[in-house]
Amino acid sequence: MLTNNGNSREVLVDLLAVEMRSLGALHAALSGLHSLFNGPSPVESDLRFCHASFAEFLSNRDRSLEFYIDKSHGHDYLALCCLSVLEVEGPKVLRQSLAHKPGNQTIASVPVLEYAYSYWAHHLTLACGTPQVLSRLDIFNVYSTFLTRFQYSASNAPAYAGIRSFFISRSFWSLGDFLLQTFTIQAHFKVRGTISCAFIIYNAVCFAFSE
Repeated sequence: MLTNNGNSREVLVDLLAVEMRSLGALHAALSGLHSLFNGPSPVESDLRFCHASFAEFLSNRDRSLEFYIDKSHGHDYLALCCLSVLEVEGPKVLRQSLAHKPGNQTIASVPVLEYAYSYWAHHLTLACGTPQVLSRLDIFNVYSTFLTRFQYSASNAPAYAGIRSFFISRSFWSLGDFLLQTFTIQAHFKVRGTISCAFIIYNAVCFAFSE
């Protein structure tokens, strides 16, 4: 997990809960694994293993043998979680943001949504491309997701027209370099046959507006 604000474990719990439809379902799925985690339950421990080296053990095929876990399958699942968050939380937060009412949520105030926007492509590039991921990408509305992020970015640009124009033009100056990076990633993408040009454009614009 990659976050910039030190709350990666809390975000992971929220990601898994969204994909499993409820926090209760996540508790139930991990109910038989208490001895592996700190705290009274796996979820309440923020999924912290009792032994720091346990994750390394599980990802080493020679050491863990039949308990080996392929990290690419983990990235598959985290990518699915990110897609669920983008589809469920993204439009809701956009509506609140456009309303400009005090106390409304923003992308920055919902860490799990901020994570999904920032890292869904990262997890896909490291995924093995299971049939579930491929079928999910086939129905994922990348255009709607792109427009949600674009509208949010535009609505939060500086209010003065001159500054807003500078903000937008500066953002698009970044597109060229990022497109080259994205094409490089696409060349090594394990599920590259499923990803369209919309994926590339989406990530390029999101990168530009994050500058």
